[in-house]
Amino acid sequence: MPLVAVGLKFGPVGLSGRVCATGEQSIVAPVQADTLGQPRPGLTFRFCPTLSFWGFPVSFELRLETIRGVLRKPFDLLGLSVDPSLLKLKLPSLGWLAGSLKGFELGSCSPKWTPLTLSGATIWGGAIELDPGPFYAAAAVGQARHAVEGRDFTGLPDSLAHAPDSVTPSYQRMLYAGRLGCGKKEDSHFYLTGMYVYDDPLSIRHSWYNRTTGRFDCSTPADCSARVEVRPAENYVGGAELNLSLLDGRVRLESELAGAVLTPDNRLPKVCSGSELDIYEDVFRPNASTLADYSFRVRPSLGLPGVSVYGEVGRVGARHFSLGAPELRTGLFTFGAGFDAELSRGQVSVSASYEHEDDSPSVLKAQMTTFHSGSAGLGLSFAGLPFFRLGYSPRFLRSASSKEDRHDATLGAGYRFRTGAVCHSPGLSTTWQHNSSSGSGSTEADVTLSHSLGFSFPLSLAVSAGYGWQKTGGDFRPRYQASVSPSCTAFRVWKNTLTYRLQTETGGANHTVGLVTTFPVWKLADANLSVKQKFSRDENGSLHELKLGGGLSTSW
Repeated sequence: MPLVAVGLKFGPVGLSGRVCATGEQSIVAPVQADTLGQPRPGLTFRFCPTLSFWGFPVSFELRLETIRGVLRKPFDLLGLSVDPSLLKLKLPSLGWLAGSLKGFELGSCSPKWTPLTLSGATIWGGAIELDPGPFYAAAAVGQARHAVEGRDFTGLPDSLAHAPDSVTPSYQRMLYAGRLGCGKKEDSHFYLTGMYVYDDPLSIRHSWYNRTTGRFDCSTPADCSARVEVRPAENYVGGAELNLSLLDGRVRLESELAGAVLTPDNRLPKVCSGSELDIYEDVFRPNASTLADYSFRVRPSLGLPGVSVYGEVGRVGARHFSLGAPELRTGLFTFGAGFDAELSRGQVSVSASYEHEDDSPSVLKAQMTTFHSGSAGLGLSFAGLPFFRLGYSPRFLRSASSKEDRHDATLGAGYRFRTGAVCHSPGLSTTWQHNSSSGSGSTEADVTLSHSLGFSFPLSLAVSAGYGWQKTGGDFRPRYQASVSPSCTAFRVWKNTLTYRLQTETGGANHTVGLVTTFPVWKLADANLSVKQKFSRDENGSLHELKLGGGLSTSW
């Protein structure tokens, strides 16, 4: 492949990129009774070429990986993208297009617009962003989920029906989204966002399955009680984003308002009030399962020389569901503030923050839960003196049925100095944590001393030793740990790191030995190999695990 690239780079077509392959295999002895057997090997292959046609760069990405020992594409992980910075640099003749294109993807892509509308969903389709002059436009269209027929084990014995290859069915899901507005993303702007997501109810034959046996039948009461139904959804999301950047960015305001209408089962009959002026029914076509709510977030900030201050307030409605933001937590009301300051030319750093969160009841939560959390930090780093870091973070949880408090404190210190040709880096790290919950509590602490040595020749050595304990009621459990890790480089390119780690606590101990080596394979690729052996012993017996890994990568 590198030889082909050399032949192409002088013509109108250029080729560059990266290829890498990695693998891992674990061997466990003895095999535990509650597992199916030895872990299966894992393989990952990534191919990321960049083609340029008369200076126009286009990047691709293909990733394949093993799932349960079978090589599969997790979600059509073949993508095409254009780097806007390279486009502007290599094709200035395109004028406004080269400077206006902020992003372009085809294939597998994950557009990230706003936390309340579209962020975190992967689609098989395309996405584009443009900001010509004072205007902005973006669009994303694609398939967010494949139609998957659950594997029917009807008629097979239970031993096969419980096979790990049983698949949960899902409907084909399409996503359509667009943004329009004015202003640059990194500066003051106002954008309107709209998104529509639809599951095709005719894309699969079976809408339910038995989570216990994997079968689609419901012949016994036990089978019917384990029945799980998958429903086709429909989702409308709209939002407005307003960001202000004033006084050369020293004063900023980030804000967003969004609303969502989710129909968890679009097969149900539509609600009809009989009014000809009901726009809500005409547009969203709700039924008995439809949920609707709104959300917002506001975050002002002020940046001064050496000091930055911020505040934030936000709400995510209990019925605000966006299928384009699958990780969005619903039913929240939050507010908080914080600051960071660097004094004495950065030698002194101070920070503090506070956050309040109400996790309100919703269709997924039965009761209100309130969180209070904060943090405070102090850092000292003067020339010629040891550095010092101190941190404290409390967290309190309150609900009708529980009360939990947690306090964390950390202390770190270190110093760097040289004696002759040897560089020294001694350090001290301590942590303390106290938990209390409804009349019970626990406290634990750890102290670790470490020292790193660097020599003028290609050899380094890192050692550490620590002591810790955990106390729960009248039970006191001490623990100890130690590690040593030498590293060396041979022939300037062959790098090796050996690690040994010992951890002991009441009733058990863990020994871990590992070796990682990296080296070039002629001029074709870089290789890495790893071996890790772990010996564990506790009250239940002993366990040995050998993990082997390796990989090849090359760039051209």
